[in-house]
Parts: sequence; C-alpha cells; structure tokens
Amino acid sequence: MLHTVAAALASFCDQLIVVANEQRTIHLPGVILVGDIYKHCGPLGGIHAGLKAAKYEYSFITACDMPYLNSAAAMFCCEAARGCAAAVPLIDRYYHPLHAAYHRSCIMHIEEQLTNNNLKIISFYDKIKVRNISAGELRVFDKALATLRNIN
Repeated sequence: MLHTVAAALASFCDQLIVVANEQRTIHLPGVILVGDIYKHCGPLGGIHAGLKAAKYEYSFITACDMPYLNSAAAMFCCEAARGCAAAVPLIDRYYHPLHAAYHRSCIMHIEEQLTNNNLKIISFYDKIKVRNISAGELRVFDKALATLRNIN
C-alpha cells in the first residue's frame, strides 16, 4: 500500500518523505525515510517528523493505508492551504487530518501537544488558521470521496 500511495504523490510532489519507525525498502527514487522524533506518539508524531524533514513551507500529509488517494484532490488541498496554516477536509463535521496540507508553522503547536502527551491531531487546530475543505470541493475530483478512505 505504501508504494501505491507514494506513486500517487510522486505525480505532483517534488519531495516524498516517509515516516516510519522501522527500516523499509521503498522502490521509488528520491524517497526520504525518517523516523519519529517523538517516539510512540502515533500519527501526530509522524506529522511532526515529516514537517521537520520537509524542505518546503507546505506539506501534504497522508497515511499509507489510504490506497484510493486521488492526486488531483491532494493537489487541491495544497493549493487551498495558501495563506493558511492548514487545509483539511471537513466532511459531516468530521476532520480528515491525514488528507491535508500543513504549513511548517504548525510544528511549534504540534510540539506543544506532543510534550503534553495530547496526541489528538485536531487539538491544535484552534490555534491556527485552518481552511476547511468541503465535500463538494473534493467531489469535483472524486465523486465518491474514496480519496479519504483508509483501510485499517
């Protein structure tokens, strides 16, 4: 699944970072593999490590268990983030923080949460400017919103 997601992202991303706490072989050129800085902190720790390793101001963050990732929808999230600290789909009052674009300025807020062992990703959203992305906006690219589905 990791390769499926990475291949979709490679179509529009100049830098691909995979956050993993175990060594992996990734069959795509130029992929950077990093581990969590804050260990055992789940997805929030992964977002933090990815943002710290990124060379760009904005990063699109997703999970490796989202095989239906739509690259056009992901690009839209990145474009929607301009002028904000994050652009996150908000569907039926539920955020999808692992299909979102984040600015580097989120790092300090995430570090504060990690230090306080608050691992809920969306807990820092009230401290930043978030651009909510509606279902209608995403349906332009993916009518069934499959891009948001994960297979746990």
